[in-house]
Amino acid sequence: INAEYGGGEEEKKERGGELAHRNQGAQSTKEVFMMALQLPGIVDYAIHLFFVKLSVYILYYWLPTWLESLSIQGETVTYVMACYYTALWGAGGIIGTLMIGWVVYVSKMYGTFSSTFAFVSSIFIFALYWYSTVLAT
Repeated sequence: INAEYGGGEEEKKERGGELAHRNQGAQSTKEVFMMALQLPGIVDYAIHLFFVKLSVYILYYWLPTWLESLSIQGETVTYVMACYYTALWGAGGIIGTLMIGWVVYVSKMYGTFSSTFAFVSSIFIFALYWYSTVLAT
């Protein structure tokens, strides 16, 4: 019966020895992490990803509160409307990301579109700030 379901004690000892031999060459987690840090561009990518995640966190969780505190042309935004605007922002982000991803894929001009996208985004952020401070008063 033992031979049918994985063998006897001798086979188990033999397989255990093989596993121990394989694990002797394994590196520690710290060594693997340090090797990964030496990959070209990985630190830049990690910093970029950190700030992207931070900005997404700030916008998703604080945008309704910030919109509710604004007074645009003498009217305040209700919390429900602020949540709707935040949901629209998220949907627009998905649609915009898919569109820019498709354009970059078709054109193969990665750096140009990334820089242009960041520049246009900063213009829109400045326009929102200008609208909320200058025109709203």
